[in-house]
Amino acid sequence: MQNSRYITALFSAVIIFFMTAGTVYAQFHDAKADSLAALAANAPDSVADGLNNDICWRLRNKNPEIAVRFGLKAIEIAKRIGDHVQLVKGYSFVGVCQKKLDNYDDAREYYQLGIDHAIEYNIRDQIGYGYVNLGNLLIHQNKFAEAELELQKALPVARADNDSAVLGYVLLNLGRARLGVKDFDKAEEYLLKSLDIRTKCKKLNPQCNVVRKNLGDCYAEAGLKKLAYNVYLSTLKNVDALNDYDLLEELTINIARYHFDGGRYDSALYYASQSLGYAKHLGSKGAMMTAYGVIEDVYRAKNNYKRLAECYREQVGCNDSIFKGRVKMKTDNFRYGVDAYKKESEMLQLSERKAFSKRISTAAVIILVLTVAALVHITYKNRKVKRLNSELASQKNALAKINTEITSSIHYARRIQKAALSTDEYFTKLFADSIIYYRPKEIISGDWYRIEERLGCKIVIEADCTGHGVPGSLLSMMGISVFKDIIGAMAVSGERISPSQILDRMREKVKAMIAENTGDGALSVDGMDASIAVISPGNKTMSFASANQQAFLKRGNEIILLEGDDMPIGASENGKPFSEKEIPLQKGDAVFMINGGVNNLQNPEGKTFGLHRFAEFLTESAGESVRETAEKFDGEFSSWTGKAEQSDDMTVIAFGID
Repeated sequence: MQNSRYITALFSAVIIFFMTAGTVYAQFHDAKADSLAALAANAPDSVADGLNNDICWRLRNKNPEIAVRFGLKAIEIAKRIGDHVQLVKGYSFVGVCQKKLDNYDDAREYYQLGIDHAIEYNIRDQIGYGYVNLGNLLIHQNKFAEAELELQKALPVARADNDSAVLGYVLLNLGRARLGVKDFDKAEEYLLKSLDIRTKCKKLNPQCNVVRKNLGDCYAEAGLKKLAYNVYLSTLKNVDALNDYDLLEELTINIARYHFDGGRYDSALYYASQSLGYAKHLGSKGAMMTAYGVIEDVYRAKNNYKRLAECYREQVGCNDSIFKGRVKMKTDNFRYGVDAYKKESEMLQLSERKAFSKRISTAAVIILVLTVAALVHITYKNRKVKRLNSELASQKNALAKINTEITSSIHYARRIQKAALSTDEYFTKLFADSIIYYRPKEIISGDWYRIEERLGCKIVIEADCTGHGVPGSLLSMMGISVFKDIIGAMAVSGERISPSQILDRMREKVKAMIAENTGDGALSVDGMDASIAVISPGNKTMSFASANQQAFLKRGNEIILLEGDDMPIGASENGKPFSEKEIPLQKGDAVFMINGGVNNLQNPEGKTFGLHRFAEFLTESAGESVRETAEKFDGEFSSWTGKAEQSDDMTVIAFGID
C-alpha cells in the first residue's frame, strides 16, 4: 500500500512541475558549456585552466555538482602551471558552487583560500570579490554582524580601484546584511545605490534583477507586502528562465508566500511548486525544504490531508526508481517462491516414489503407515498451494490497487489540464454563438485551446501537440504557458496582436525549451501544430495564421478554406517566418478551426475523413447556427468511423460573428 502511494505522489508532482514551468526545467546540457568542454579537453594547460573555470561559472546555477568538477580541474591545472589569476578564480567559483549545494564549511574554506592567494599576488578585483563572497555566505547563515565586517574590507578596495562591478556587489550585500538586522531604511539605501550602479553599467545591467529581488525582500520585511509582491512579479518576468535557477527559486517562493498569506491557495501552490522545481535543479536541500513547507501549509489550509501526506512522503526521498525497485524485488521474491515450490514438489515426489518402491514388499502395517504419511504430506502440500495462491491473489490485488492509484492520478492531471483551458462560458461571453468540441483519445490530451481578450482583440488558438495521452499533455502545458507569456508581453508593450508573430515567438521558445532538454543538443521532432485567429475590435476583420493546420470560413452557402504554412511549432527545415491573412468579416460569418485528429479520422477501410469531407458537411449545414452545426459532429464522426477506435485527440473550435 505504501509503495502504491509513492507513485501517486511522484506522478502528481511531475504533472505540477511541467505545468509551471513553463518553463523550465534545464539540466547539465548547455551548448556553450559543451563547446568549451570540448575545447578544454584538448587545449594546452595555458588556456585549459581558464576554459574549465568558464564552464564552472556557466553551470554554477544549472548544475553546481557538475560545475564543481570543472572548477577543481581548473585549480589543478592552474597550480601546475603557476597561473595565479585562474587559481584564485577557481577557488572562488568552487566556493560559490559549494554554497549552492549547502556545503557551507567547504564554501568558506575555498573562499578563504581564494582571498589569501589574491592578497599574496595582489589580484585586486579578486580580493574584493573574495570578501563579497565570504560576506554573502555569512548572510546566508544569518551571521549578519560577521558578514558586515568582511564586506567592509571589500569596500575600500572597490572604491580605490573605481571598480563598479565589485562596488555594486558590496552595496548589494551590505543592504542584505542590514535587512537581516531589520534596519530597513539603511538596507533600502544600500540596495538603491547598488541598483543605480548596475543600471548605469551595461556590463552589470543583467544583474539588476538580483538587487530588485532583495528590494522586494526589504519591503516585505518592512510590512509593505503589496509593494514587495509587485517588485517580485516584475522581476520574475525579466529573469532568464533557463539559467538563473537560484533567483527564480527565491522569487517564486516569496510570491507563493504572499498568495498564501492572502488566502489565494491555488496561486500559492502554483508558485511554490515552481520554486520546488528550481530548488531540485540546484540540489539545494534548504530551498527544497522551504518550498515543501509552503506546499504543506497550502494543503493543510485546504484540509487536503491526502496530498499533505503525499508531500511528506516526497520529502523522505520516495521516487519512481525506489518504487520500481521494490516492485521488482517483490516480483522476484514471488517468482523465487514459485520456483522453490516447484523444485520442492519434484524432490518430494521423487522421494515418495523411492520410499514406496523400497517398502512395497513389507507388511501391511508398514503400508498403512506409509499411506497415512502420504495423506499427511498431501495435506501439507495442499496447504502450501493454497498459501501460494493466496499470496498470488494478494499480489494481483496490489497491482490492481496500483493501477487504480495511477488512473486516479491521471484523472487528477486531467482536471489540472482542463483548468488550464478556456471555459465554454468565457467563450460564449466573447462569441454568443460558439462551441468547443473537445474529444481526447485518452484521459488526458495533447490538444489544447485558449480564448483570450487583449487590447480589445479577441484571440482564439487551437493547437495539436505531438502524441497524445501523458506525453502529449506535458507538451500541451508547455504550449499554454508559452502562449500566455507571449500575448501577455504583447499586451503590456501595446504592440499589435499579430497571429503570425505569436507563432514565430512560440516556435523559438518551444524549440529552445525542447532542444535544451534533449541531452545531446539534437533538435527534437516534438512540437505542435496550431491555428490562431485574432478578431479586431468590432468584429470587422480577422487576422489568421496557422502552423500545419487549416480552418474554414462559412459565409452563407460559401465555404472558404483558410490555409497557413506547412511547418510546425518546433524543429523544421523551413524556418521562415509564419505568414498572415487579413480577412474582412461579415455578420453571420462562422469560423471552424479543426485539428489533425479530425482531418485524419479513419473509417474501417483506412480512409481518412479529410478536409473535403468536412467542407461538404459544412455545406450541408448552410443556414444553421454554429451550435446547430456542432450538435451533429458526434453523429457525423461516428457514422464515418463505424466501430473503429478513435486514433487521435479531436478538437474543433467554432464561433460565429454577430
